[in-house]
Amino acid sequence: MDMITSYMPMKTLISYNLLNRYFYDRLVPEIMEQRKLYQSLDKDTHLFIEKNKLYGLGINLKHDIKEVDFEEDNWRHDSQYTIDDKPKMLLDFAKLGEGEEDEELKVASDEQILPHFILPLGKNKFLVYPLKEAIFLNRGLIIDCQPGEKIIIKKTSPPPEKLLRPGVCPQQKGGRMLTILFLGGNESKQNYLYNL
Repeated sequence: MDMITSYMPMKTLISYNLLNRYFYDRLVPEIMEQRKLYQSLDKDTHLFIEKNKLYGLGINLKHDIKEVDFEEDNWRHDSQYTIDDKPKMLLDFAKLGEGEEDEELKVASDEQILPHFILPLGKNKFLVYPLKEAIFLNRGLIIDCQPGEKIIIKKTSPPPEKLLRPGVCPQQKGGRMLTILFLGGNESKQNYLYNL
């Protein structure tokens, strides 16, 4: 990049710097604050899975953070920070469906849930695809876990065939998730569109 910019006039370089400043200081934060992707979701919540439990951690640009001090460390570290907040447990997949007669509303012992097969539908509402033997996707669960209320679980219709870890790509219209595109995951490499 130094080679290219060395031949440019100073006026052009300054205009590029102003454009970069406008883009990163104003446009990017504005897009992140007003984006329509998962409009009904708290945009600052990040999801984690640990020991078969789903955790949420809210992080935004106004969060208090502390820079990590690496005085005694020989490794090079650039701008690493910690936050004091702890993740909040949202769901225990092992206890999901307790008291329900329908076994399909529970996560079976041979099923595993991976983070990229959890799709947020709203605040504390998720579409979860348990993977049989940690590989095969053959069903989905819509889980509504509002604080202080009973967890509501609904089954989705199964895909037309058992899929081997397909790509899962939500399709939005007007900021709402309406369909999910399953990419491949079968011998014929067909894609399936699931209508919510």
